[in-house]
Amino acid sequence: MTRPATPADSCYDLDQQLARFQHIYNQERPHRALGRKTPTEGYTSLPKAAPMASSERHWRVRCDKIDDVGTVSLRYESTMRHLAIGRAHKGKHVIILIAGTEVMLADTLTGELLAEHTIDASKSYQPKK
Repeated sequence: MTRPATPADSCYDLDQQLARFQHIYNQERPHRALGRKTPTEGYTSLPKAAPMASSERHWRVRCDKIDDVGTVSLRYESTMRHLAIGRAHKGKHVIILIAGTEVMLADTLTGELLAEHTIDASKSYQPKK
């Protein structure tokens, strides 16, 4: 059994004692709750989350209903865009998948792909591809 440290005479001495305690606690002393691993071993053994690379696509998903003129409205870059699908599909509920400028619309009941769009930021009306 180790002897307790003597009381620190200065802030510097206290800082040194705390640094020593932290090192022993995290890197030398195994913990039962961690399966006899040190906290440092437990921390470094798990994979860490990392930010996505900027080249990876970020998908937005939303559901909507096709209006009477056969379009769906979508806010893109703070502006309302109107995506053409066709009057034949009016009233259908759709799932909208948005990845950057690419948009796909599918019927929620059948999964049928109804339209694909590439958003043209200079226009509010977006015709089908």
